[in-house]
This record gives sequence, structure tokens and C-alpha cells, in this order.
Amino acid sequence: MVAGLVAGAAPALAAPVFVNDETSVNPYGGASTFNVAGGAGCAAGQTGFQGPSVALIENGPAVTASVSGSGSFSANDPDDTATGQASATGTGKITSKGGNLDSLDLKVDSRAKLTGALPTSSCARNVRAGLDLNFTFTITQPGFLITTLANRGLVGYGEIYVYRSVLGESTHPYIDSYSEGMTHTVSQKTFLPAGTYSGYFEGQSGVNSQASYDGKSVFTAHGQFNVAGSRISAVKGPAKRYVTMPTKRSCAAHTVSPKITSNKSRAKTIKTVKFIVNGKVVKTVKAPKKGKAVALRLGDEATANVRAVVKAVPKQGKPAKTYTVSTDYEACL
Repeated sequence: MVAGLVAGAAPALAAPVFVNDETSVNPYGGASTFNVAGGAGCAAGQTGFQGPSVALIENGPAVTASVSGSGSFSANDPDDTATGQASATGTGKITSKGGNLDSLDLKVDSRAKLTGALPTSSCARNVRAGLDLNFTFTITQPGFLITTLANRGLVGYGEIYVYRSVLGESTHPYIDSYSEGMTHTVSQKTFLPAGTYSGYFEGQSGVNSQASYDGKSVFTAHGQFNVAGSRISAVKGPAKRYVTMPTKRSCAAHTVSPKITSNKSRAKTIKTVKFIVNGKVVKTVKAPKKGKAVALRLGDEATANVRAVVKAVPKQGKPAKTYTVSTDYEACL
């Protein structure tokens, strides 16, 4: 699924990519309660659940943060008591490349436990602990943010939220992906115009129950930004000595233009070059001249796998050899 956060043209913006004082890993947690039937009579106290926020350095090492705490619970019935514990530890990392966002990562391992004196309480009790990675970044070129959220554990909650704040606009385009209490993996691909974006990745464990419960969860979130039209995989295959794959496709011309080797003697050994886009043959060139650029038409909305199959001029008495080279390009919009 591809969504677009489009809200008017954005001016050209300069590096740095991340706003330092708005990009950090932050621990949190707490204990709370309420009477299921309504009214008063349920009380909760807590200790701990405080940990320092840890600043993230652009293209620096991953940072670690942690938090833990405990809760105590009571009710109108003096025998209806409970204790709770929760903790979380995790790592975060941010990177940039070429004046744009490159990647965002957060992993959180957490646990929450509630132990009641009675089999069932009249009070719903909650104990929780987690981490979030808050960020603000600027991209100078349009592209795609590919996010993946994975949540494992019956007490886990995870969320990815990204929004664009546009000066003078009353609404702010956003994407939001989350899950709770489920083994869940979801990926989204979102087109981002050039501009400034904020948001967070968040993972936690939390028990909300009238009875004893103990659970763990593992949350991972990854964001990868690709500039529109950029080459997004390594060039692979022995035919790269015959055909050069460009570093990007042309979004303006709706093409990508691989180039035949500029080595004259090597070019003379090529009988044909077959160009294949997303599994379909789109062009075949016979006896290509050295340095020739071959424009291949591409659809703007699709990622393109581009492959060139080179058939060499056969040597006397021997079958012709074939060589392949391939790579991938990001979509344009």
C-alpha cells in the first residue's frame, strides 16, 4: 500500500537532516487502576518508572535506554490487594545519507507482571513500561519512507506515527500504524514530498487486568527512506563489464538509461543485449556501439527491476556465451 502525505509545495530545505533536541529515546511507565463497576474504592501507587532520555546522534552508534518500576494496588475490600512490576530496555539509531533521511530503528524488550491476592478483583489494574524514539527530520528531495513494525507478545503495544507540519495549514497529513496484544507485522510505503516531518516509534509491555498476569513482548520498528528514482540495490552480475547501470532513473523522462561499455574492443564482442524490466523484455539491441545509452520506458508508480542479458559474439566452433547484470530502482511517485 502506498500513501502520500501531500499538502502543497515545500520550499527547498537544507541540512542538518535531524533536529537534535527533538530526536531521542525516551523511557516511560506507570501504574493505574479504576473500579470496573464505577465509583471510588480503587487506589494505586507507584515507584520508579523514571529514566533519563537518551539523545540520538545522527550517524552515530546505537544508544541504549531502560526503565523499570513497580506498583501497589488496593480496594475497598482490605483483602483485595495486588502488586505489579514492569520494565523495558531497548536500542535506537538514526542515520542520514546525501542530505536526506536514511534510516530509523528502535527495538524494545519489555515485561509486565501483575500479582493479585484474590483470583478476581473489583478493580482493573494496569502496570506498563516502554520506550519511544521521538524524531524530527528534514528531507530535501521527495522519496518513499518504507516502515516495518513487528510486535511479538500478548502484552505488547507498538506504534509508528509520522506527520508533516505545514505552516498555515489547519490539518497535518500523517501515517499511523499500531497493534496491541497480537503477534503482528505490518509494512507501509509512503510518498513524502520534500519538507520537515516529526513522529515517533513506540514499544511497550502493559498488563490491564482484574486478575494476575505475566507477559513479555518484543517490538521492532524500522524506517528506510529512498529518494524517488534512486537505485536501491547493488548492481550484480558479470555483465556489468558490458553494461553500466545508472545510479538513478529519470523521473522527468520516465526512463532509465543503461549504457553500453565505452571500451571499443569489448563492445565489439557483444552480439545482442536484451533489456528486461520487471520480468518483461522491453528492448533488444543488436551489435550496440560503444557508449550507447539505451532509454527504457518505466512506469512512474512502480519499483523497477532492470536486467540486461548480454549475448557475446560466439568464438569459432564454440557456442555463444551469455552474461547478466541487474539492479533495482525506486518508484518516482
